[in-house]
Amino acid sequence: MLDVVGASEASSGNRIPFEPVGRRPGDAAISIADPSWAEQQLGWQTRLDLAAMCRDSWAWQSNNPSGYAGI
Repeated sequence: MLDVVGASEASSGNRIPFEPVGRRPGDAAISIADPSWAEQQLGWQTRLDLAAMCRDSWAWQSNNPSGYAGI
C-alpha cells in the first residue's frame, strides 16, 4: 500500500495523508499484485509499471473531475 501512496504522490505532486490501520470487516485477507503468474501461465506481460499507472490515473482524473458523469 505504501508503494501506491508514494507513486500517487509522485504523480500528482500532492502529499496524500494516510493513517495505517488494521483490516476492516470485508477487507480482502491478502492482495497480490505480482503479474509473474500471468506471464508463466498465460504468456501475458505487463506494459506499465506502478508509477505509469498512477500517472495515467491522475491525468485522467485531472481531465475528468466529475468522473464518467462529466463525459
